[in-house]
Amino acid sequence: MNKNLFNSIFICLIMILTGCETDSTFRELPLSVEDQVFSLSENTPSGSLVGCVAPENQNSLHYFLVYSAQSKAFRVDSTSGELFVEDIIQIDYEKNAQIELELLSCRNGLKINHGNLSKITIKILNEKEPYSWTSAIELGENKHAVVNSLYPATANSNPENYMISSWTVNLKPTICRTYLRFDLSEIPVSATISKATLTLKHPDDGIEDHEQSHFSGSNSFIIRKVTSDWQTNSLTWEQQPTYSITNQTILPASTEPNQNYEADVTGIVADMVGQPNTNYGFVLMLENENYYRRICFASMEHSNKNLRPVLEINYQN
Repeated sequence: MNKNLFNSIFICLIMILTGCETDSTFRELPLSVEDQVFSLSENTPSGSLVGCVAPENQNSLHYFLVYSAQSKAFRVDSTSGELFVEDIIQIDYEKNAQIELELLSCRNGLKINHGNLSKITIKILNEKEPYSWTSAIELGENKHAVVNSLYPATANSNPENYMISSWTVNLKPTICRTYLRFDLSEIPVSATISKATLTLKHPDDGIEDHEQSHFSGSNSFIIRKVTSDWQTNSLTWEQQPTYSITNQTILPASTEPNQNYEADVTGIVADMVGQPNTNYGFVLMLENENYYRRICFASMEHSNKNLRPVLEINYQN
């Protein structure tokens, strides 16, 4: 083989292996990927797109996150440059309000001599945390009472059942209303109430006088916010507190004699939590108090604890 030809081939091989080019026309442009900043909510679901780290003026690049304790919370698509949340559990504003990542960008796969290191800053947005609260089964700091128009000056502070009714006893009209208050002091005043549900269960004791009844018409009933104070041992029909129709909840007529109810009381509870000094509880009354119609539920002191009323609140804080 001609010695000059051999030298030319050898020089070409060296230039190829070192990444050099023989003609400036084919020389690659300098690789430069700038530092980038993104914002991300701390409650963003895993799998969500954070943003794209690929620059507009660079083609055929590959992207890799440099391993670190914080990089495990993310992943980057090596070809598209899209940055995703991999594990949201590791992202918490209270622990890290800002996350710093290193991005390796390179041509030709993993040719480090063509690589570029840049910084990705992810600013974590503080969001309200979701919480769930359920009322205690025991009476405790809660309170309740039933008032009866037949006994206008008599208090009933330890009812086994809640009566919401309009009936007659010995042909004398009798209207019953129920008052109940839950202690909400465990919920922060600053909380945002997203959902509040009051579950009321029928005693299902086989007693006819406890059956849900719409004998003379609809037994739909209303849950309203009480707006003045009351005490269980002195609450009577004659001495009832005031109430508001704002955010009231109307429950439809029963379709079964032992029907249970779930009532959306979000609006009322939001007021109670936001203004704890005015948490005077709920009053339950028939929408139409003409007799004969009745609603009955197990009370906070019912012998079967599984039938007692429960208030469930979902909130953010």
